[in-house]
Amino acid sequence: QFAIIATQNNTTIHITPSAPIRWGDGSSTTVDPQIITLDKGEAYQIFANEPKNDLSGTIVCSDKSIAIFNGGQTSRSKKNQGTPDHIVEQILPTYMWGKEFIVSQSKAQDYNVVKITAMYDNTKIYINNQEYKTLNKTESYEFVISKPNVDIKSSTLENRPRIKDEVVYINTTWPTSCFLYHTSESLNDEENHMSENCDICNEDCDCSGYGDPAMIFIPPIEQKINNISFLTNNINNHETYHLVNIVTKTTNVKNIKL
Repeated sequence: QFAIIATQNNTTIHITPSAPIRWGDGSSTTVDPQIITLDKGEAYQIFANEPKNDLSGTIVCSDKSIAIFNGGQTSRSKKNQGTPDHIVEQILPTYMWGKEFIVSQSKAQDYNVVKITAMYDNTKIYINNQEYKTLNKTESYEFVISKPNVDIKSSTLENRPRIKDEVVYINTTWPTSCFLYHTSESLNDEENHMSENCDICNEDCDCSGYGDPAMIFIPPIEQKINNISFLTNNINNHETYHLVNIVTKTTNVKNIKL
């Protein structure tokens, strides 16, 4: 599902779904292009007609500036197991997509999922300088990145291509978007095994695979910046660990300040 928010009155928006959607009051479904009009501050939410349908590759065009948030209302690591949670992220417009990405795995989890979506036909996907896939316009490609010595325990992920590396370099022949998906805690620790000298809390524990499902838009290298501010959340009476991944050139490491 995704939501469109208008910033100006009388904004005309053209939507070309990549899969059947629930339209209007939710009683009808269609894959035909649709046109809606929103005023400033109004939002329109669109759902796939079935949970299994993926709306990645849906094309949205407008005559005035809009914001789009995409994600899922209830996400689990696998059917009837794992932490259910909503996932949501604001996406960048296509003119800010890029051809090069550095994706680093979450330190708190054994593996994550990467998803790449193409803007043009015949887009070749290279991972660590090896060709993996050719996509056409609006098509997507998913793969898993993991620590080299970790076994994937999820039946929902074990058949996907896997890169045994905690940091991967992705380059594409045409601009693409890139998302990183965090799996849920129980997916990474289905057998509730103990972790020795955990990377997160530096002691023996059972917190392997911390975290709920989440999705993160990975900015392309072309959109890198020199300064950024971010916030973290502290929940009362709940122990939390805050982690941040910073990607920079090796020659610039000495200049990073937190």
